[in-house]
Amino acid sequence: TPDDPEHVLPLFNSPYQGEWPDVKRLNVATGALRPAQAGKPSVRRWYADAAGNVRAGIGYRPDDTYELWARIDPEADFEVAIRHAAISNGETFLGFHRDPAKVYVAKPKDGRDAVYEFDLREKKLGELVFAHSEVDAESLLLAPSGDGRVIGFRYTTDSPQVHFIDAAAAAEHRGLIQALSAEYGQAVQVFPISRSANGAREIVHVSSDTQPPVYYLFDRTTKQLFALIEERPGLGPARLSPTKRVTVRARDGLSIPAYLTLPRGRDPKRVPLIALVHGGPWSRDLIQWDPEVQLFASRGFAVLQMNFRGSTGLGVAHLQAGYREWGQKIQDDITDGVKWAIAEGIADPNRIGIYGASFGGYSALAGAVKTPELYRASAAYAAVTDIELMLNEDRWYDQPYEYAETMVGGERGDKERLRAASPLRHAAEIRVPVLLGHGVDDPTVHVRQSQRMARALREAGKDVAYLEFPDEVHGFLLEANRIRWYEALIAFFEKHLAPSSGGASAPSAGGEAAGD
Repeated sequence: TPDDPEHVLPLFNSPYQGEWPDVKRLNVATGALRPAQAGKPSVRRWYADAAGNVRAGIGYRPDDTYELWARIDPEADFEVAIRHAAISNGETFLGFHRDPAKVYVAKPKDGRDAVYEFDLREKKLGELVFAHSEVDAESLLLAPSGDGRVIGFRYTTDSPQVHFIDAAAAAEHRGLIQALSAEYGQAVQVFPISRSANGAREIVHVSSDTQPPVYYLFDRTTKQLFALIEERPGLGPARLSPTKRVTVRARDGLSIPAYLTLPRGRDPKRVPLIALVHGGPWSRDLIQWDPEVQLFASRGFAVLQMNFRGSTGLGVAHLQAGYREWGQKIQDDITDGVKWAIAEGIADPNRIGIYGASFGGYSALAGAVKTPELYRASAAYAAVTDIELMLNEDRWYDQPYEYAETMVGGERGDKERLRAASPLRHAAEIRVPVLLGHGVDDPTVHVRQSQRMARALREAGKDVAYLEFPDEVHGFLLEANRIRWYEALIAFFEKHLAPSSGGASAPSAGGEAAGD
């Protein structure tokens, strides 16, 4: 709360456990709580404006309708400003306008999410503010002054970008980029992290694909930068591997943007390769600092990241092409990427692994089932292994039902398709070693998904190792757990893909991987 630094506004309760979240005012010094906004049936998340007033809430009704509840006056009652089918091309809330009678919303224009003003009094779409011809608009960039003024719009091409609508802010950003790029001898990305109440001082995050994050204090008054903290001292471009954009043509002709990282100091021909699959699947990869990518590259592995159909940020058509394609066309895109790397002479067809977390872990296991001739090892963390089980776990799967049915499946009569695409039900078909890991307290994908997969693989006589992490969530909170997992992961792939063996390969599968 900008005028009250002793308080914050946290959300309480979970709609997935039958309690609609409310907002409380928490005193950070004493822990005292008092109500700020009562929960409302269907509202899953509340938003406060620049003055700290709760003025908007996003909801989903039982009939899978999206709603924006909003109010112009912070003392007035909430009204429904926007209502439409959850899966549609309707408006979705992005943030507040300086004019309290307006908000910013996202809505597709020419197949890409664009930013519009929306009039709360008239309850109608207003002026187009920003659109990009190739990718989706993502979010608002607010002025450092803290007054809620929007100075730009974020989007991602191959790396994060900002379209500024404030000339002074644009000039300042260019100056920071130029100064810091000169400091590091390469193009860097600069993002604001935190600021003083009046905006005169700001902490910025500086990084690139080969520069681990460094945090600076930027004094806006004196135009000076002061280095504060290096996230990974001693690492830098001389020891890290650059990532480049490549384009893969899928078997049905769809153009798939992808990113390739080749291990520094190695002959980039017939190297062991890891297909690193992002989660979601409604997410995306980009060129940025990625410690997972650099970990693999530092051990001699090439890394291929596919923005397969269903990935976000690349337009409505690319997103919708992945609906209901878990283990099917999405998996084919990943397969086609690996085969492209083989055909280009980059990847050794006998030393290819696949790895991911969450949906990426699902895909790593699905690849081992669907194309057993292509991979020599598969690793998955916090993986979905049974889609039907995931959809039935209402407490653990946090999407409105229509999202599940439209984007994944699960309507009446769909059981066989989901089971056919679930690795758990095909464990006996996996022919390569598997490494599994999962946090016991994962609130997104229940730990039983990996427990059952490990048991099914053992019962089928397969080579499987399973690591479980008590007190861990969907990812890692504890550094010791992170280290334990990544040490095991690297040892697993080094054992089965032999990146340092000077050309030694696992037994050939008869060249099938380089087939069609």
